[in-house]
Amino acid sequence: MRELVLEEHEACACSCLTITASQCMRPELFDPETCSCRCDSSVYHRDRLQCEQQPPDSGMIWDETTCSCVDEVRACVANSLIGGQTFISQIRTLLSGDDFDSRDAES
Repeated sequence: MRELVLEEHEACACSCLTITASQCMRPELFDPETCSCRCDSSVYHRDRLQCEQQPPDSGMIWDETTCSCVDEVRACVANSLIGGQTFISQIRTLLSGDDFDSRDAES
């Protein structure tokens, strides 16, 4: 008979690597099961439907992180300008058009 030593790791846990609660419009909108933001449908349902009814060539998409209809290209540029992570305050500034300069996207 051999003795077997098992090591139990109690400090390990599942966590979201791509997005955190602080990156959602409001932290309580964060869904840890899916590691994503979930806009409250009772509040944003009509806005989301209107956004999703935009013609495909409009370039508008529903963004669960900001709970708003955003221009897909500007959202992509905003995301790349901040290192691939979505920080709400920076996204809002970029999407509002304030301080947005096409030269920023080229650097």
